[in-house]
Amino acid sequence: MKFLNKLFGKKEEQVIKEPEKLTISEFWNWFSGNQKRFLKAVKSQQNIQFEFITPVFNKLNQIKKGAFLLTGMMDDTNAELIFTAEGNLLLFPYITELVDSAPKLENWQFTAFKPSMDSPDFEIIMGTKSFTTKNIFFYPEIDSDYPDEISIKLIYSKEYQDNQTELIENGLFIFTENYLGEIKTATQIDRLSVVHNVSSEITLNPISKLNDYINWREKEFIEKYEGIFHNSDESNYSSFEWDKGDKVIVGIVNSDIIKWDKKASHPWIVVITIKFDKNENNGMPNQEALQTYYQFEDKLRELLPDKDGYIQVAQTTGLGKREIYYATKDFVKPIQIVEGMRTKVDFEYDIEVFKDKYWKSMDHFEH
Repeated sequence: MKFLNKLFGKKEEQVIKEPEKLTISEFWNWFSGNQKRFLKAVKSQQNIQFEFITPVFNKLNQIKKGAFLLTGMMDDTNAELIFTAEGNLLLFPYITELVDSAPKLENWQFTAFKPSMDSPDFEIIMGTKSFTTKNIFFYPEIDSDYPDEISIKLIYSKEYQDNQTELIENGLFIFTENYLGEIKTATQIDRLSVVHNVSSEITLNPISKLNDYINWREKEFIEKYEGIFHNSDESNYSSFEWDKGDKVIVGIVNSDIIKWDKKASHPWIVVITIKFDKNENNGMPNQEALQTYYQFEDKLRELLPDKDGYIQVAQTTGLGKREIYYATKDFVKPIQIVEGMRTKVDFEYDIEVFKDKYWKSMDHFEH
């Protein structure tokens, strides 16, 4: 692509009303009707913000907020529009569906997520710094207690002043995500960080070898845990109560699975948080609300069975919220299921998804 234009949403000073909702099909019908005007704007770069980026971004927000855009000319006649989640896993199913539903339009290519720029000539310039395959290195951090984690340390080889630390860190993260591609960076690396001072005893590898290293580690991981599942019907469960001042948190945990030695086979953690009035019933839900939560969880277990790789590990209630913890083999279907149930219940909830191969985020359930 000859150029990229990245859109970061702008805060409006005054919001008059919430925009009308739009379906994915309606979005593409609208885009198709304006495709020639859009192509002209992308190709000429004249008023591209007003003529293309802002209207497309606004229409996308009528479907679901959060997605970003990259656009540019692939050659003299064909434009590419990339939809990116900027690492937000909750948007991955939506962006995939959006691009899968895209029409076949002449002179347009639609892409889900930033593709890999795995090229020796790839370069990103930020401020006075250039980031290339020649000046970025990495080394894997291996922890014997967590052998399946992929933890990558990035190093910028040139000297820099202390006031450039933030610039360099941002540059390294942006380069790596674009070099590897958005999906691989977000889903196959457990931890990615920057170091500024490296011991001479550590062997540094050129960033050009990072893709092969991740592929090798991922292949080993899949072979190690392929076909493993857990049958919760055979599990033992324990109830618990935590004192929080003058209030309590109560819950239930799968006491067998929390001590499982195959936790890494289900590396994604899904936490669903239902919120209610913490000032009533000593921070607990009333009986009517509790019954609706039970029904909600029963439906979740039906749609996300453990035999398919979705294990409900624990559930807690107190201080105005009920949290449901799942460990899963993938994160896409749980997001789709949980998001799809919003219209079927009369309460609100949040969903959080993150990678945690050793369930460190649930260590408190083991005590």
